[in-house]
Amino acid sequence: MRRCPVVEGLFKAHFTDRRSVFDHHSLVEVVAEAGRDAAEARDVLTSSRR
Repeated sequence: MRRCPVVEGLFKAHFTDRRSVFDHHSLVEVVAEAGRDAAEARDVLTSSRR
């Protein structure tokens, strides 16, 4: 079963590293660590589009 690197990163950040996954800075870091575009993640998080 293939797992999503971002989801794995969120679990690791929260349960193993005891990092917050509730603020934008931490979320962008997790996304970047998973090999995704940090700038795009930041844009999505700060966008008024929902």
